[in-house]
Amino acid sequence: MIRFRTACLLLFAAVVLVFPKLTSAWQFELNASFIGAASAARPPLSAVADSPEEILTAQRGPERRGGRSFITRCSSDDERYTRCHLEGVVWNVQVDRQWSGSPCIHGRTWGFDNDEIWVDRGCRADFRVWAGGGYQGRPAVVACASGDERLNRCHVGEGIWNVQMRKQYSESPCVLGDTWGFDDDEIWVDHGCRADFYVWAGGGFARRSQIVNCKSDDERLNRCHIDGDVVNVRLEVQNSGSPCIQGRTWGFDDDEIWVDRGCRANFRVWTRR
Repeated sequence: MIRFRTACLLLFAAVVLVFPKLTSAWQFELNASFIGAASAARPPLSAVADSPEEILTAQRGPERRGGRSFITRCSSDDERYTRCHLEGVVWNVQVDRQWSGSPCIHGRTWGFDNDEIWVDRGCRADFRVWAGGGYQGRPAVVACASGDERLNRCHVGEGIWNVQMRKQYSESPCVLGDTWGFDDDEIWVDHGCRADFYVWAGGGFARRSQIVNCKSDDERLNRCHIDGDVVNVRLEVQNSGSPCIQGRTWGFDDDEIWVDRGCRANFRVWTRR
């Protein structure tokens, strides 16, 4: 009888000690399977999203629309220079969403020409591309230089609706909106910027741009409708203390500008006739 009771006590102790570990292991396996399936089902968040607010925006993002533009991804794997071929005559490209920790800076780590996007030094992003749409022209190449660090204006002619830096020659940085920019009939450069620029003009597009004010009140996403088919938008004047960063707190698609997280600004907009 004593042996039987001893055996029962030992069995009871074994159950008490081992069973929780087994159930914990089973629970871990179930959770791991669930998490693995969920991770496979959703894309990774951008490495740029380093705060809860940025993670929320990366998940939500501006709604992607159809129309004349389309979205394509191009990646510089292993920090290598990469070209992504596109169909049709390309006349504008903008970063729609950055996925890399390495910065995607236009003219430095990404750019485009007539039929492809190029990326370099780890830039990985989704790009919104405008191509075709009846436009069959090719961009002209215009050189413009800021001598002695002074502001210089290079007249091109009426009807400019897009300019992209082709190649920088100066040691001083050429940064869009800071040391170079453009309006309806000229390119300007400043603080020593010296570069060649691709220039798109005419082609049945609006000969004059318009200024549109768009603001994100209470840090909320806001959309400002534009009459006509938008072909290009540039930030003209920022009115907010919150930063206006293209692809993060402002952007545009075929018929509207969007702003978020407190960005308030005046935008120069070019539309198709």
